[in-house]
Amino acid sequence: MEIELGKTVYYFGPTWSPDSKKIAFSDAHFNLYYVDVQTKKVVHVDTNNNGSIPSGNSNVFVSVWSPDSKWISYLKLQENGFDAVYLYSLESGKSTPVTDGMGDAGNPTFSADGKYLFFPGSTNSGLGLSGLHMQTYGRQAAFNVYAVMLDKTRPPSLRLRAMKKP
Repeated sequence: MEIELGKTVYYFGPTWSPDSKKIAFSDAHFNLYYVDVQTKKVVHVDTNNNGSIPSGNSNVFVSVWSPDSKWISYLKLQENGFDAVYLYSLESGKSTPVTDGMGDAGNPTFSADGKYLFFPGSTNSGLGLSGLHMQTYGRQAAFNVYAVMLDKTRPPSLRLRAMKKP
């Protein structure tokens, strides 16, 4: 089977949906897409206007599928240099930010039941973002794990504990 994605750019990070019916991928122009394998329809999810690929061969969106294949979560670089977590609904065709962009968020992942979205985040990483100044060296960002409840009908049963260093 052949699916035409386009002819003008390179594509990165193909990721199959759990139901094996779609593939998420990005291109070298900082666009995130998914393709329905059966219909061969390519859908544009988002554009990362602030993106940059230093090595020229990576998926800046770090996109992941929900277990039911109805959502894609991904990162999008904000104007302030922080990554924010977004959720895209395949049903509505709309993206919603999960984080406010005031902290730097990392690789999102869904819980196995799809009721939670986990990601690391830091509110003190701004001092170390610029690698052009020696004053940023040695500025260690502290990251915590955050969980977003995605099912408001389910009572909060998840308990996260901070682990103490030995």
